[in-house]
Amino acid sequence: MIQVACQTTISHSPPEAIFATLSDSENLAQLLPRMRQIEILDQRETDARLAAYMAITESVGTMRCEGDLRWSALHEIIFTVQTPVTMETRWCLTPVDSGTDLQVMTALDLEPVLGPMAQFVPDDMVRSLVAEEMEQTLVNIARHCAATTATTASPETR
Repeated sequence: MIQVACQTTISHSPPEAIFATLSDSENLAQLLPRMRQIEILDQRETDARLAAYMAITESVGTMRCEGDLRWSALHEIIFTVQTPVTMETRWCLTPVDSGTDLQVMTALDLEPVLGPMAQFVPDDMVRSLVAEEMEQTLVNIARHCAATTATTASPETR
């Protein structure tokens, strides 16, 4: 199992704003570098069944990952996928002085999709690639929240 974690503090954005950003399936294709589309298959009060279409490589194309999304409003969002790859991504939101501490953690197992070839894929290479994409996602979220705050701010606060 390969595990990666990244963290940032997003100033002037309370957990409610971050949670709303991450909860809007329309935003995810813009925020997550590999995300192409999200389908909500079934939704309940604190969980949902999703199909996420993620770009893998040009030669492989897009992979459909079906999984479960669970959340604790304003605190945590967890997306768990069993096939074709075993993966869990957990978003933790913690209020801080002027914003939100946002931590994202991903654990993935390439063996279900690559079989015995997974042992030849260097873990450090995968960690580096995933961390780079996580960092870009955190930057995208911060930009999205800043833009949203700027457009909703009253003329007196701009």
